[in-house]
Amino acid sequence: MKNPMLRDVAAVFVILFLLPYVVTILAFGFPEKNSSRSNSAEQSVYISYDGRQEKITVTQYLTGVLAAQIPVDYQMEALKAHAVLARTYFRLHVGKDTVIEKDTAAQTFLTKEQMKNLWGDKFEENYKKLEQAVTDTGDECLYADDRLAEPYFHAASAGKTRDGTEVFGEASYAYLAGCDCKKDLQADNYVTIRSFTEEEIEEYLVQLSEKSGIQQETVQTEESTQEGVSKESSSALIDLFQVLNRDSCGYVTRIQVQGRTVHGETFRNVFGLPSAAFQIEEWESGLRFVCKGLGHGLGMSLYSANEMAKEGDTHREILQYFFKNISIKK
Repeated sequence: MKNPMLRDVAAVFVILFLLPYVVTILAFGFPEKNSSRSNSAEQSVYISYDGRQEKITVTQYLTGVLAAQIPVDYQMEALKAHAVLARTYFRLHVGKDTVIEKDTAAQTFLTKEQMKNLWGDKFEENYKKLEQAVTDTGDECLYADDRLAEPYFHAASAGKTRDGTEVFGEASYAYLAGCDCKKDLQADNYVTIRSFTEEEIEEYLVQLSEKSGIQQETVQTEESTQEGVSKESSSALIDLFQVLNRDSCGYVTRIQVQGRTVHGETFRNVFGLPSAAFQIEEWESGLRFVCKGLGHGLGMSLYSANEMAKEGDTHREILQYFFKNISIKK
């Protein structure tokens, strides 16, 4: 460089601007690609169980959520679709740096120890598969009207997923538009029969009264006077229940129990029924409930999602089938 002044300026530039960068690189290495992008994997949560707390990354947490909520042998695109729903729920209801009580958390989760007990020798293979579903979807979440959407899912519908506006009576749930899921009829335990004796029904009615404010009636029988269920006959027993309303998919939305109205989902949860799409029948000296589907029937059917993945649909296509007019973004 012939001009001494230019040479001096260049030297100053190297000292002031390049030298600190070089020193930083030597000390810490090159920055990772896309480091400017917020990544939930770098965030943490605290899992509280067995009297201790464990700090884990959000990716580890979501992997544990998938292990608890969806069969690990499902297709990868179905697993990825569910990973988006799990992450959306986490962002909407949990959040980073949260202490999660494992046994009481609304979002079910398995620890690595539980996964090892569940899968045995296949732990490493299964864990990597679920972890891939989480990492491959990056920070993707489900949005409706630029807000995080409630990511409803269930194991299998009664043949069609339910309409959100019909169930909740609010236009804000229009993205939960019902869609056909005929393949759900092939799911294991699609039809389930639960039978109850008179004594068992009486016990559940007590629980239902505590949960929904139903008053137990005093019933006179030939044998004794008692509160709860009549001992006279199954005919009198079935008369205690009257289905008032069903939605367009056949799910009970309101049922009258001993003269008081109860929400269908409340009833099914107390009685431990797999679905609110049920019929009540007389059975020996008690009653039986014939149920179709597994779960509440809203949002994504896991069984149908897996069938769609088998046919080549991507996780985005699966989500867009079950959730209308939504966007999937980071």
